[in-house]
Amino acid sequence: MEYEENRALDLNETITYDKDNDFVILQPGDYDFSVTGIERQQYAGGTDKNGNPTPACVQMIISMHVTNGLQATNIKHTFFLTTKNANQIYRFFISVGLAPADKSAPLNLNLFNQVIGRTGKCRVRTRTYKGRNGDEMQANQIDRFYEPFEATAAPAPAAPAYTPTTPAPAPAPQPQQQTWGNAAPNGWGWKG
Repeated sequence: MEYEENRALDLNETITYDKDNDFVILQPGDYDFSVTGIERQQYAGGTDKNGNPTPACVQMIISMHVTNGLQATNIKHTFFLTTKNANQIYRFFISVGLAPADKSAPLNLNLFNQVIGRTGKCRVRTRTYKGRNGDEMQANQIDRFYEPFEATAAPAPAAPAYTPTTPAPAPAPQPQQQTWGNAAPNGWGWKG
């Protein structure tokens, strides 16, 4: 999904319903994501909810499509480019495969130019806050970016120390088990 700037509509235009932009509160948990857009803005500075100052800085707003196979929605995640947030930014780059998992190399923030189309895994939580009218509101928030799983992480099994000279006999065929009744909710049948 490509980012399209918001614009005014003319009364002579037609519109369609975009179900990909429905707002869905996700169940907290782990989700796959793909980066669909990026915006660069200047943050004027201020204080966070704990009263800690955040200096004026560039903020990168990353648009992501997030799914776990059962639920999906779009989330925007903001990175304030400050030294306090450097580790979070580094973890994001590891998650999308642009930084080494051992965290050994210094990174150039120009890597943000390469994130569109990249995929990773994250943990999503539900954030509760007070809206402008005082009502309690909820939003999806990315809590953590995970390192990608590497297929080579587990060592290969060692080769046997010897090679047998005669082939081992084939195992005797096992009788087929019959499946009874309906499949269980997880898709496995009961065997009897």
